[in-house]
Amino acid sequence: MQIGDISDGKDIARKSGQLYRYVLCQECGLPCWKGLRVCDMRFAFARCYSCAGKLGGNSKARECPYTDSEGYTVVRIGPDDPYFPPGSTVAEHRVVMAHYLGRRLLAGENVHHINGKRGDNRPENLELWIVAQPAGQFSGDYVLARLLEMPQSLRGRVLAALESSLANGMAPATLRTPNLDS
Repeated sequence: MQIGDISDGKDIARKSGQLYRYVLCQECGLPCWKGLRVCDMRFAFARCYSCAGKLGGNSKARECPYTDSEGYTVVRIGPDDPYFPPGSTVAEHRVVMAHYLGRRLLAGENVHHINGKRGDNRPENLELWIVAQPAGQFSGDYVLARLLEMPQSLRGRVLAALESSLANGMAPATLRTPNLDS
């Protein structure tokens, strides 16, 4: 592709039947596709979606990374990423998992946060699920995550209380939180 090239939208994953021109963004200098009518009427103001969003000219564009309404971190994909289309926005935990696996995620694969914190996208906190995730968090994951966050001295007391309760024949579901203040 060369600057000035014209293409139908269907050939560049845009609106079919509309013509687009390949131009340089006047703000950042990166190449982008703009509708031909926009280029002809306002060629001096051609801006990519990212720059248009920063300047208030496009409500769909957002500066990345950002946190979406569900608490997930969203990132913009760079030009050299082998697993996602360049320039697209994707939840960061999906990007981390794809790079960890060394392949694209398949349809039906979900990435689960073990500790329930959607902003914690470390590979060791992510699991790949091949079925839909239930609402909430697996209780074992939750308990383990809370134990690991505790100071070492408190963690030892909680584990000792758990072992004592299990030794006395109490099922884990019937355990009550021990009084840790004593």
